[in-house]
Amino acid sequence: MVPSLASSVVVAFDSNVVSVGMLETGEVDALIVQNPYAMGYLGVEEAYHLLNGGNASGAVVDTATTCVTRENMFEPECQRMLFSFD
Repeated sequence: MVPSLASSVVVAFDSNVVSVGMLETGEVDALIVQNPYAMGYLGVEEAYHLLNGGNASGAVVDTATTCVTRENMFEPECQRMLFSFD
């Protein structure tokens, strides 16, 4: 038996004007959003340590992701993740 579309959940990755609009209208149920500020900051910090004779901090540096839904998309933390350069 094939599930109906009404019982389907649509989750997208990252944010842009189109995906945020689709979240707002309900076409998408959630967005998994990366933290571009942390990615840049931690990348530069790691490069700085390596260039100055330090050791790598590990094989993986977690820069975190956030699950944004219609219910939380207007909270300040989610707004910073969705519109990081505004």
